[in-house]
Amino acid sequence: TSEWRAVADPDGPNGWALAETAGDPTVSRFPLCIAERAVGRDLDATLRFKAVSGTRAQVAGLIFRAQSANDYYFVQANALDKTVRLYRMEKGKRNQLARKDAPIDAGKWHSLRIVAANDHFEVALDGKPLFEVTDRSLPQSGAMGVITQADSVTHFGSLLLSPPQPR
Repeated sequence: TSEWRAVADPDGPNGWALAETAGDPTVSRFPLCIAERAVGRDLDATLRFKAVSGTRAQVAGLIFRAQSANDYYFVQANALDKTVRLYRMEKGKRNQLARKDAPIDAGKWHSLRIVAANDHFEVALDGKPLFEVTDRSLPQSGAMGVITQADSVTHFGSLLLSPPQPR
């Protein structure tokens, strides 16, 4: 089960952050917090996050185009293995579309950005482009949200959304 709550964070927006606090170390556990009213297809989204702790993972992720709890895209940053990855979750199975090593420090705020336009995705961390990928498997609009993994305790700050700029 997931335990999402507002937690005090002096460096967070207005002194608060959103965190999943269950602490379950199961590696294949991906707690979701979906904003059902935040629906879109093409977007430019920047998520501020701070990895706080976790022995199996220290993941902050952004879900987009969610059709259900088992069908969506997500981009994740992991402070434990210092990677940023883009996945397609389909029928509950994770398929990695791209991966890049990146300097992600626990205890510091970072920004994770995804620009999704049609079948093209661009991912950046802290304003630095990491990779681009094309995938056509989920063209529909869907809900957005945040995701962690295993026993990650991550503070989520702001999520800024806008339409993507024409390429």
